Amino acid sequence: MEKQLHIADTNFWQDVLSIIDSLPFYVILVDERHYILQTNRAVQEHLGVNREEIIGQYCPKAIHGIEGPFYGCPLEESVETGRPVEREVLDKESGRWLNSAIYPTEMLTEDGRQIFFHMVTDISDHKQEKIERCKGEKYDRECFAERATGTGSDTDSEQAGEVECLKP
Repeated sequence: MEKQLHIADTNFWQDVLSIIDSLPFYVILVDERHYILQTNRAVQEHLGVNREEIIGQYCPKAIHGIEGPFYGCPLEESVETGRPVEREVLDKESGRWLNSAIYPTEMLTEDGRQIFFHMVTDISDHKQEKIERCKGEKYDRECFAERATGTGSDTDSEQAGEVECLKP
C-alpha cells in the first residue's frame, strides 16, 4: 500500500530537512515529472538560492539551465522500471564526474505523483585515480571491465569515449 504525503505537514518536512541537510552533497526530492519538492542546504548554497525559490521549479531548468531532462538524469529510467538507478556521468559544463542516483519511494504527492530521492556526488577524484591506474595496464581486469562497458556503469557511449585510457 502506497503512503500519501501531505506536503503541508510541517513536522514531516522538519524531520526530512534535518536528515538531508546533514549531507554534504546534492539531495533533491523530485516528482516523476522532474519538479522539485525539496532540496538540502548543499543545493541551495551551490545555486545561491533559498528553499522557497527552488521548490516547485522544474529541476532541469533550475539546476542545469536547460528546458528538457539533463542527458545523464536517471529519473526517466527509474520511473519506467520502478527501480533505483545510479549513473556515473561526466558533466560536460564543469568537467566533473558525478554519481547521479535516484531512488523511487512509496510516497506520493497530494495529487498522486510519485516522489523520488535524488542524490548527486562528485566522484572526479575517484575517477581520475582509476584512470591513472589504468594507463598502460592494457589487460588489467578492472580496466578491461570498464573498457567493455564504457565506464562500468549506466552511462551513454558519448561519456564512455571521454575516458581515453580505458580504450584498447
